[in-house]
Amino acid sequence: MSSRRAVSSISSLLLRGPKKAGFSKKAAPSVDEAKEAANDPRMQEIMRQLEPMPEMDFKETMDAISPGFRDELKKAAKTFNLESMNENNMRMKQMKARLSLREQAIQALPEDLQQEARAVDTSHFPKGIFMFRSTPPGAIKFGKAEN
Repeated sequence: MSSRRAVSSISSLLLRGPKKAGFSKKAAPSVDEAKEAANDPRMQEIMRQLEPMPEMDFKETMDAISPGFRDELKKAAKTFNLESMNENNMRMKQMKARLSLREQAIQALPEDLQQEARAVDTSHFPKGIFMFRSTPPGAIKFGKAEN
């Protein structure tokens, strides 16, 4: 019996249980076939990958690092946190500025258009339109980009 068939036999046992007579031409796998499939190296590798990974002990890892390098790691972590916080604050300021500009632009419209501008657009993007991503539209001829 091939290992592929053995794995499918195991999976059929695990997922659906034993097959009932009359519903399939293929006979249910026997216990010997299931044991043979369990000894298949590929099946063992799949089962090994499904096992949860052991938890790492952070304190033991940090104790193994030299004190000078540990200080460098802490300094790098603080610098990273500071830079990422500054980037996030800058993004939030930009978003707030865009939203306030959008609101000012809507308020400059006539009253009947303001309601329409504040409505959420839930329409889908048209399916037949090609979105250019990396090549300018003028460089594409007959579906191929010029070099």
